[in-house]
Amino acid sequence: MRSLYAWINEVNFSSEVLEKCTEDLYVLRVSDVTWSDWGEPQRVLGTLTDLGVKMDWMPLAA
Repeated sequence: MRSLYAWINEVNFSSEVLEKCTEDLYVLRVSDVTWSDWGEPQRVLGTLTDLGVKMDWMPLAA
C-alpha cells in the first residue's frame, strides 16, 4: 500500500478537481454536519479527541 501511495501525485482537490468542473457542481444545505480539515495527522487526532474517541495508541501519536 505504501508503494502505491508513493506513486500517486499529491493534488489540491479544490483547484485540481472542483474548479475544473464548476458547471457540474451543486450545493445542498445540510444540518448537523461539521467540517474538519484533516490536512495534518494532529488535526485528525484533535477531532477524535473532541468526539471523545480514546484509542490505546493515541497517547503514542501525540
